[in-house]
Amino acid sequence: MNDFEFGIDDLVDGMIAVTWWRSLHAAPLSRVAANLRYHVGAENAKVSGRIDITQRLKRRPTIFNKLEREPTMQLTQMQDIGGVRARVLH
Repeated sequence: MNDFEFGIDDLVDGMIAVTWWRSLHAAPLSRVAANLRYHVGAENAKVSGRIDITQRLKRRPTIFNKLEREPTMQLTQMQDIGGVRARVLH
């Protein structure tokens, strides 16, 4: 159980902050994935159909769960908000 008491205003502020933080990562994440897809396709046409590139942005409930599990973590310190993965299929 948490020692902190939160009101509805605190929860709303938290939701707004997390939504804003996620949104800051969405565009750069998409650019990285798009650039990776472009370079794989343009420079490696023979294997481009065998490389799967995906991206993910951590969902809000998952962010809240992580902050709850790690109470000393600041939202701005969370290093796994998003990621791009390239898998080589065979």
